[in-house]
Amino acid sequence: MAVVVNPGLDRSGMNNRSVDDAVNMALHFILQHLDSPGSYARILFVDFSSAFNTIIPALLRDKLFQLNVPDSMCSWITDFLTDRRQFVRLGTHVSDLQHISTGSPQGCVLSPLLFSLYTNGCTSGHQSVKLLKFADDTTLIGLISDGDESAYRGEIDRLVSWCSTNNLELNSLKTVEMTVDFRKNPAPRPPVILCDSPVSSAESFCFLGTTITKELKWEQNIRSLTKKAQQRMYFLRQLKKFLLPVKMLVNFYTAIIESVLTSSITVWFAAATARDKAKLQRVIHSAEKVIGCSLPSLQELYVSRSRRRAAKIAADSSHPGNELFRRSKLVLKQVKTWPSGATSALLDCFDCTDWNMFREAATNGDSIKLKEYTTSVTSYISKCIDDVTVSKTIAICSNQKPCMTAKVRALLKLRDSTFRAGDKTALKTTRAKLSRAIREAKRMHAQRIHGHLQDSGDSRCMLQSIQTNNTTSPACDSDASLPDA
Repeated sequence: MAVVVNPGLDRSGMNNRSVDDAVNMALHFILQHLDSPGSYARILFVDFSSAFNTIIPALLRDKLFQLNVPDSMCSWITDFLTDRRQFVRLGTHVSDLQHISTGSPQGCVLSPLLFSLYTNGCTSGHQSVKLLKFADDTTLIGLISDGDESAYRGEIDRLVSWCSTNNLELNSLKTVEMTVDFRKNPAPRPPVILCDSPVSSAESFCFLGTTITKELKWEQNIRSLTKKAQQRMYFLRQLKKFLLPVKMLVNFYTAIIESVLTSSITVWFAAATARDKAKLQRVIHSAEKVIGCSLPSLQELYVSRSRRRAAKIAADSSHPGNELFRRSKLVLKQVKTWPSGATSALLDCFDCTDWNMFREAATNGDSIKLKEYTTSVTSYISKCIDDVTVSKTIAICSNQKPCMTAKVRALLKLRDSTFRAGDKTALKTTRAKLSRAIREAKRMHAQRIHGHLQDSGDSRCMLQSIQTNNTTSPACDSDASLPDA
């Protein structure tokens, strides 16, 4: 059966899809957008009223048919959802039998998948608005720039209209909004109106089991995990009193306590503070004392789970996060190279130029058209540079910077290899060397710029400064920049 669906996270019944992926993708969209100045994000956590109970079998059949589901399968699902019988029993009392032809049974393993297919057509129509769905949890992320919220509010209106057409009822009382805004003095924002009711604003929200705050900090989430894990330590101590074998205690710890400590660990661990990590690590130390054997540390758990998760996502081309694990492709770029004698030829050209003719051409009576004067001079300078320089094609990476020297690139490769090898001592040493190399490269780059600008009267030095600030270092060993003064 070849079912054609939109690539995303909303097929909770599919393999290689988890709540961690949904939270990570949401944070990726938000943090990537907040790198731009004057930007912020508004997150609408949508709540449906009895989502699974509102599925209309006839509508679902039409949607399944559009997704290339075979007729026999469509008929089987429609028959499964139509004319279901149920009653209520309280002690010895039994209610009358009722026939139901709407919705999907609660607790049925098929219900989340059917709901995801039912809402497959609900997508965002604007690039700055991300719609994340995971079963019946729907989140709308508005990536706002320059205070323009028209696309975000327009997508909310489209969501309301789509839900009305497809018999889904939005619960405006339980729907909340959270704003992530790191600007110093943000202007007050009007509330979002959903079904004629203003949506309440929240400081934090439990998004798919992970508590997110508007500051994108994790103290509240880790405090909740620590409390749950400490409560379950009681049962581990009780089992120890009954002299259970170490292997059984370890199995209990892994299933009941470690599962809590590592809940969505790939989401929050990298951004958690050392103090918060130490709280969770103390729980592990307490469990080690009770069981009487060593257990994996929090860092080791994070590394192993992150590697395993990344490998699965990288191997799944249909996963929405797959492109984040692809290697940056080399980009071919044309740069100007200065052959021997080019600088002297350019200076000779400038010396032989009658610069007054540009001024006279831009003079109108007693006034000078400054814009026309500036444009003509800069265009002439650009033409002179083109005449004496030679174009060269180089390969660069998307994240390449002027301070990315050969030494820094070599240490980056060494860091990756030591990380994969699992050698903690070597990794720590390599990271320290990498940090020093990056600082040294930035310092040398700043000194070069400073040297070019020291003599503002030297036209050649000024041209070198412009070239240094605007030319990306090539991904090859040859130097395509200006010659040294």
